[in-house]
Amino acid sequence: MAKAIAALRIVDDMGRGVSRSELDKALTPLWELEYAKDTNFNFSDWVMRYIRFDEAKDRLEDIKSNIRRGMAGLPQTRKFPTLLEYCEKYLKQISGTTKENTYLNKERATLAIRRHLGDYRLDKLSPFLAESFQANRIEKDGVSSATANIDLSILRGILGMAVREGLINKNPCVG
Repeated sequence: MAKAIAALRIVDDMGRGVSRSELDKALTPLWELEYAKDTNFNFSDWVMRYIRFDEAKDRLEDIKSNIRRGMAGLPQTRKFPTLLEYCEKYLKQISGTTKENTYLNKERATLAIRRHLGDYRLDKLSPFLAESFQANRIEKDGVSSATANIDLSILRGILGMAVREGLINKNPCVG
């Protein structure tokens, strides 16, 4: 995802950009406050134009704070866990709330999931990877199709939890 950026720019009284060397020639140096949605400085929104430096500086700090907290309406960089990390969280969450045999079956399935798909970040999983996981369980691991289907069902449940937590928008194992 792109990183949000906020910046100040010096302008003259006509709204033209002013370099530092031209600053002393400008009658009244003014400031524009802008923010961008990417690191190439493709500024997409003018936040405030032609304001005094003190006001611009305060407003810039407010906008940077909002960007850090995700309140500026801009895409935010987010660290997505890998399936390996998320399987561990899943097992911790279901421990104590499921019967022992059910837990052991889910633990067995998560071992296979981690071995085949553990390095993938949650946001990078696709329906193709889910189908490949099921096929590899049968072909490479030599498990029955029933076991592969159970493992896929458990993967669907793990990713369903990620959807409910808002980590991913759609479960790649569903439809």
